[in-house]
Amino acid sequence: MELTFRKNGVVIIFNLKGNIIGPDGLKLREAFQKAIELGGDTVRILVNLEGTGMMDSSALGALVNAYTHIQQKKGRIGIMNASANIEKLLSLAKLAQLFEQFPDEEAAVESLSS
Repeated sequence: MELTFRKNGVVIIFNLKGNIIGPDGLKLREAFQKAIELGGDTVRILVNLEGTGMMDSSALGALVNAYTHIQQKKGRIGIMNASANIEKLLSLAKLAQLFEQFPDEEAAVESLSS
């Protein structure tokens, strides 16, 4: 897994590439925790899954953990560019409704910033 992040306004954007399996889930969880700590009182995170083919339960756990902590801070988390496989996985795990989904970065940043 390749993970980079940057800010666009108040939104922290995580760009993920490659499969997120095994120990990558822990790396993702740690990266989310750092971003949540740095994000202040109302953290906004966008997860760009372009180039991510598959993820396992550790990656799903990292996403759910981030969602929980962000909700406690009255923040928001969104996803964009999820592959059909990841969308199916989120749906089967009944997690799709937790994450706002966006067609592109511009729409996501505009929505998450409000």
